[in-house]
Amino acid sequence: MNILTLIDISVWKNKHLKDLIDIINDYVEENYDKNRLLLSPNPLMSISLASELLNSIGKNRRKFENECQRVQARLLELGRMYSAKIEDEKYFETLIMD
Repeated sequence: MNILTLIDISVWKNKHLKDLIDIINDYVEENYDKNRLLLSPNPLMSISLASELLNSIGKNRRKFENECQRVQARLLELGRMYSAKIEDEKYFETLIMD
């Protein structure tokens, strides 16, 4: 995911951008047992990077701006809920510093 933030999204075709938005949207819509976010060793970083990607897509393509903002807001809310559930300060610090 972190490599995608370095790629020039402005040259992507709309179909590929829509596919990427749908994949990120699945982070907040999929059931617990099917959610790909759970495969990440650092879900907070994945949420942050996905949010950054959505921001970049929204800035480069007005067509997707509203959808990106909607998905980003839901994704950031998921990140807030996730970080609120972490009780171990050392684990939280490791996630943040990763």
